[in-house]
Amino acid sequence: MTTMSNSAPPPIANLLKLPLLQVQNIVRRCDPAEIIASTFLFDAMNELMKKAKLIATDLTYIHKEGVHSLHIDFGHNKGSINIRTGILDDENDLPPTKINGIELKISRTVTGNSREWIIRRPDGFDQEMVLGEMMNHLLQVVKFKNLCFSTSSDLPNLRELPIFQHGTDIGYIQIKKRNQRSVLFTADHLNFLLDEINAKELDLKVKVRKVGDTDFFYEKPFKAQKIELHNVSWVTTKCFLGGDIVSVKLDGETKKEIDYNAIVKYWLNGGHPNLDRFVAQFTNAAVNFGDIKMTPTIFKEDDFSRRNISSYLGSLNDIIKDGKDIRRTTDGLPATLFATTEQVLWCVWHEKYHMFCVPDTFKKLKEVLKITDY
Repeated sequence: MTTMSNSAPPPIANLLKLPLLQVQNIVRRCDPAEIIASTFLFDAMNELMKKAKLIATDLTYIHKEGVHSLHIDFGHNKGSINIRTGILDDENDLPPTKINGIELKISRTVTGNSREWIIRRPDGFDQEMVLGEMMNHLLQVVKFKNLCFSTSSDLPNLRELPIFQHGTDIGYIQIKKRNQRSVLFTADHLNFLLDEINAKELDLKVKVRKVGDTDFFYEKPFKAQKIELHNVSWVTTKCFLGGDIVSVKLDGETKKEIDYNAIVKYWLNGGHPNLDRFVAQFTNAAVNFGDIKMTPTIFKEDDFSRRNISSYLGSLNDIIKDGKDIRRTTDGLPATLFATTEQVLWCVWHEKYHMFCVPDTFKKLKEVLKITDY
């Protein structure tokens, strides 16, 4: 049975007669790839969609192993489109079309809900230029929740990439190789991404080149809310003393010792009000929370499991046995701390998690927090 989400767009002449709100309701139930393709071919559809606009989750600019591409995620089971440049077969799915005045030929393949569009690169245009023009067009006819960036290497022209020509707000930045090696980055480019770009999420495995003979260290608070770092050689305590961090996962050795005591105290005094969890994995590091007021944890194994804490920390027995509870001085919000020479776990118990605790924990929480109106 064919659903409306897979249907072709109705005749353009019919759409042009309808009020804008009705056009939006119709086209957003059609196959989004077909709607976008129709904007390449018909000027009237292009102008109409500049007003109606499709809705999509993410538009990601990707650079992997020398190949640049775009990835559109429509969300809600509407599939995705991968767009790259390449060599086309003699038979093209779409007739020659113009995007922003540039004549292009596009070949399309479909596998399930995933589509791939290959654009033949015109003479005198490199990958970035073609994808930049495609991105300009997409942003006119599609409203994206997030613009994102993913790369497996540093790029000499990083600042000039099309993704960074459309503002400084980015959904996520991912810098990783397929193998286990870190991506070698210049200090200038990492500073650009962390200082000038406002990313909601960071997922990095980056090693920073020395500046002359000096190791690079980032000495400012991260602006991202979700942070996952798999090389922390350049990370410092100051990275976590500011901003509005929600979750942190660190893995690796630091060249400057991170003062977890100072970070916890920053939270105790009202910083990071939305922090959910902070996990750090390392080897042979000294972590001392001795001057912070703590009590044995009241939380049980099921309380942690229901928050999926065990998925990357292994057994919870040690946490239940040796974990300590702390409370923020500003509002009494509870959290659990657990530290060894190889890891730190810091789990904050916001009110939204209380109702999922086991009955014994819930009862103790009400007593500790002096709650009477649950």
